[in-house]
Amino acid sequence: MPKCVFIQKGTETLLQKLYSNVRLSNEKKADESWRAPGAARSTAVMSALLALAALAAWWANGFQVTTPPMRSAAQLPEGYRLAAQVDLSAAENDEQALVNFRLEQETPAGIYLIVQGINTKYFDVQIHETQGFSKVLFHGEGYSAVLDSVAYDAPLPPGDYTLALTSRQSPGRLLVYRRTEK
Repeated sequence: MPKCVFIQKGTETLLQKLYSNVRLSNEKKADESWRAPGAARSTAVMSALLALAALAAWWANGFQVTTPPMRSAAQLPEGYRLAAQVDLSAAENDEQALVNFRLEQETPAGIYLIVQGINTKYFDVQIHETQGFSKVLFHGEGYSAVLDSVAYDAPLPPGDYTLALTSRQSPGRLLVYRRTEK
């Protein structure tokens, strides 16, 4: 408590005692004000119910702690074949041509991309056509995935096409699939 110059010493100790009693009284009220009657019992009952629910879920799962199996990269749409595979940890890629193909007539693109175990600062797959058409198929910055895929099946006009990869060196691999002609 700040000392006042004009108060006598006896009065000062009296004020200090009053101040400390008021402070302790207020702290006690503030400390107990959050507690509702029976709060401790309610908390215990809720904790027990939560534990029982967790135990029941574990029992329903056959007492196993497992994760569901990861989707396999082999689950492709029907009629696709592997056209390119890139180990992303080997080097950085700057507009690296992955697949070149020619379309004689308007045809659905039939492109399926899969990335596995990727963790990169930059990843980009685009399709380019010699007459100027360009489209981003897969793009990520600060991108990480155990398994991810993109399908592109929009109709493409006749022309010569290239799938190009730009990426920073990182763990993971890219699989490029093309639909086989029927």
